[in-house]
Order: sequence, then structure tokens, then C-alpha cells
Amino acid sequence: MSRYRRGFLLGVVLAAACLALSAQRPSQARWPLRSIAIEGNKLYTDQQLVAATGLKLGEACNQAAFEAARDRLLATGALETVAFHFGPAATGDGYAVTFEVAEVQQVFPLQFVNLGVPEEEILAFLKQKDPLFTGKGPGTEQFLRRYSTYIEELLGAKGRKVDVRGELTADVPEAFYILFYPKGALPVIAEVDFQGNKVLPKERLQEAIHGAAVGARFTEGRMRALLDASVRPVYEMRGRLNVQFPKIETERAAGGVRGIRVVVTVDEGESFQFGRIHIRGPEAMADSLYSAAALKPGDVANMNEVSAAAARIRKALQNQGYMKAAVTYERRLHVPAHTADITFTAVPGARYRFGRLIVEGLDLHGEHEIRRIWGMKPGDVFDGGYPEFFLERIRELGVFDNLTKTDVRWTVHEETRTVDVTLVFNPPPVKPHVGAP
Repeated sequence: MSRYRRGFLLGVVLAAACLALSAQRPSQARWPLRSIAIEGNKLYTDQQLVAATGLKLGEACNQAAFEAARDRLLATGALETVAFHFGPAATGDGYAVTFEVAEVQQVFPLQFVNLGVPEEEILAFLKQKDPLFTGKGPGTEQFLRRYSTYIEELLGAKGRKVDVRGELTADVPEAFYILFYPKGALPVIAEVDFQGNKVLPKERLQEAIHGAAVGARFTEGRMRALLDASVRPVYEMRGRLNVQFPKIETERAAGGVRGIRVVVTVDEGESFQFGRIHIRGPEAMADSLYSAAALKPGDVANMNEVSAAAARIRKALQNQGYMKAAVTYERRLHVPAHTADITFTAVPGARYRFGRLIVEGLDLHGEHEIRRIWGMKPGDVFDGGYPEFFLERIRELGVFDNLTKTDVRWTVHEETRTVDVTLVFNPPPVKPHVGAP
């Protein structure tokens, strides 16, 4: 072959190679990454999300690299959607990429139980492992699995092979958190003991909480919720309004019993007295409402009495026709003086009037007698306490023989703001008739 032919063929091969390179799609070309931008983020910083992509400025990238970065972001479980677009950087010598994210908006605090490692050490390790670490997290499956794996890695480095489980849970309604614990090993409470208590004996505190706690799965948050619901009210009946539970410790239950023994340290605090008693409500009714509350400054601040006072205020309002009255209260503690100010807020609402009386269970003569002595007339302001008072007087006076049971039913008509009252009487037993007709 002549050198001219060889030169011609070499030129053809080189031209074909150039055409192939020029036909390569830009998405397949690898160029240095010059900039990374994040859009749509609120919970996480740009720096956190950039770190989570795994991309680094200056490295050669293409579309496949950006797709892998997107997948890494989605795998965190912290983002609902991730999209990206890329193009030439402003410098003209590489790529600029922008990630558009939509975050999982609900995040919850993290808790750890029975892992044998201090919580501070676990949190420090998670912060080191996860660029998106904030101390909270979404309850997504990817997040729970990822953090469980991180904790297993930490425990493995300490020579402990533990399968860790993560779950979204709550000790009280709407107070959700994410709990990590050894799979299948969340401890069950077998016994609750107390120390530091002086005012109340241990047996009284155990009586208050054992029914709710024994047999329940243990977490510190759940235990504190049980203490607040069961033990705190026992102290607040005695004016101990700032009782605290500064330490909760656990140990294996004795005697081969499956479960744990929970030891609660109690700081009973000082006894409080009622300070200022105030009622926010209609000024014209102030005297009657204070009288109904019947709380006195200087008395032991028994919170059961406060609840009962709120019920009495509401009853007083109902007795004046305010059938939908609402009463709430709040307390303000003055710790140095050991006093508690109580403020009731009374919202009467609309006023209702008496509509009609319905009598059940009596014959015509009995019904006639009831209607004769019934005091309220149609159109009168409805007295919510009158029907029960009326029936009590009927029983005391012995108006009917063999009357064993009475009942009251109200029917409220919102459109007319009236209340119908139904009095229900047990009919007297029918005595058999002996002899000729």
C-alpha cells in the first residue's frame, strides 16, 4: 500500500474518532465540579446538605455522579423529594449543579434506652457520622434504619454485637419521640421503688403508681409521664406543688423476676398555701362565684380542692342559666413565699331559659301533682340545679310510696336557647288484687 493510501486511511480513522467524541452527550462528559447550590431547605443548612451529597468541588463529575448524589440525599430519610439540574459553571471550565429539596417537616427528639453507652457519647458519634445531625429526626424508615446501623457500629467498636431497633413512639398523646433500644429487649417494669421521700411513705407512692407502671415497657420519658399522672397529684393534695423527681435509675429485678426495678428519687419540696384567689368573669356575678369557689388564702394549696372549686363555679353559672359555661384555672407559684395564686377564668356563654316539663313513669294523678308543685315556668331563666333539688325534695317528703329511683334528662335546643326537662320516676310496684272483682 502506498504511503498516500496509508495516509488517507489514517486520516479517516482520526476523523471517525473525532466525530465519536464530538457526538458524546454532555451528560456523559466528566468535567470538574465548580459549584453546588441548594434550594428549598429550611431545617438543614446548605453546608449540611452539600456534605450529605458526597460531592466535592474540583472532582470530575457527570450526570451519573449527580444522580448518585441525589440518591444519597434521599437515602437519609430526611427529604421527601430531591431534584437537580446542572450546566456550565460561570468560570466556563466545569459544572455547576443545583439540588432542589423538599424536607420531611415533622422531626422528633431522639432518646436511647438500655444500650449501655452514655447518651452524650451516642449523640457525639451520630453527629460525627451524619452531616444532617440536629439532635432530632424524622420518623421515616430510612432514618430509623440508618441511625440504628450507626449505633450498632458504635457498640461493635466496644466489642458488643447488638441489633438496635428504632421506633417512633409517645408516652403521652402528641408528645412523640424516636426511641432506640436493643431489638427485643426493651425492659419491662417489674417494680417501682422510691427514695428521698419523707412526707409520704413509700407504700403510698407505690400504691399510686404500680397499677399503671408494672408490666409497662420502660423508657425514662414514659416513667416521668406516669409519675406526673399518678404520684404528683398525691403530693399536690398536700400542698407539695413543686415536687420533683430528679433521678430515675434502673436495675435488674431481684429473685429471677423478668423485668427491671425502677428507683425514683423524690424531692418533695416545701408545702404551699393559697395566696391570691382571683376569678375572671362577669363582674355582676363576682360575689356568687367567689362564694362558690370557697377557697381561702392561707389554706393548704390542695389542687384537688382547686379542681372541685372550678366545678362549683361552673355549677353556679349553670344555676343562673349559663348551660354551656366553661371554667379553667391556672396557678402561679411564689417559691420563696411558698404560696400559690389561683386564677379562674369563667366564660358563661349564652343564657338559656326553661322550655317544658316532661314526666315519665307516673299515672295521671302523680303527674298532675308533680306539675302542680314544679316551680319553674316556661320562659324563666333555667336553673341547672333545680331539677335535682326538686327530686331530692320529692324523695325527702315521701310524696310517692315505693319510689326507688329517679332520673333527670335535659334536652337543649340551641336554636331557641331553651332547655326541656324530663323527670323519670320508677312506677310503684303493682300489687296483686285479691278477692272478687
